[in-house]
Amino acid sequence: MSWKGHALNTAEAFRAAATYRKFIKGWPALRDSAPRGDGHPVLVLPPFGYTDTVTAAFRDALAEMGYKVYGWEASLNSGFNAEKGKHLRKHLKKIHADNGNRKVTVIGLSLGGIYARELGREFPELVRGAISINTPFGAGLNKDTTPNFLIAAIEALSDDSVSLKADGGHLAGI
Repeated sequence: MSWKGHALNTAEAFRAAATYRKFIKGWPALRDSAPRGDGHPVLVLPPFGYTDTVTAAFRDALAEMGYKVYGWEASLNSGFNAEKGKHLRKHLKKIHADNGNRKVTVIGLSLGGIYARELGREFPELVRGAISINTPFGAGLNKDTTPNFLIAAIEALSDDSVSLKADGGHLAGI
């Protein structure tokens, strides 16, 4: 693993703990008013720089509400590449099949929201809905709203064939 990967992995435990603490603090107020699930499958995709660890509390809450919840079960979300695309396709198809061919709701946080949207576009027969949380749709990576360090990090960690620039975030190959 490169120094970049080690640095992101080291910081993730602290970020996940902070996110978990914030979610746990607010969850009791939301629990009673949140709609109950119908048991359909839900796939949760983490934001850039995170793994399933950071979405654990969110996934637990969804399961508590009655959904059958799955993490993305991949390594650090360090940008899109062919391996992650292959994994996401296979994982979505398996979740769909394992649940009696029930359509899957895909929820993505930040960059994970772009993946969720693209999975919905490619597999409308498998995806019930795509929900994005804090996802920079339409911002593109060349806009003033995206910090240069984030552009550099995503481009450095993604395949050369992938571009998040100027096309609304479409990821060819998902």
